[in-house]
Amino acid sequence: MIGDLNNLELCREVVDYQFDEVYQLAADISGAGYIFTGNNDAAIMRNSSLCNLNILEACRQVQVDRIYFSSSACIYPEYNQ
Repeated sequence: MIGDLNNLELCREVVDYQFDEVYQLAADISGAGYIFTGNNDAAIMRNSSLCNLNILEACRQVQVDRIYFSSSACIYPEYNQ
């Protein structure tokens, strides 16, 4: 499937199968020119959070027992990467 995980209905479609576990690796990432300017921080945070919350809610609704979440290095300041 191709789609935007900011859409809860799409997330429901994605996990509407019998999965034992889901690996949530998606995030709002648009390249260094978008991320590192500081002008888009709120949008990036909102979109990535919404992706995660929508997947979690969809998994809760269909009773997926195990969810793996992995963060990217982009969440950390450059000196911590």
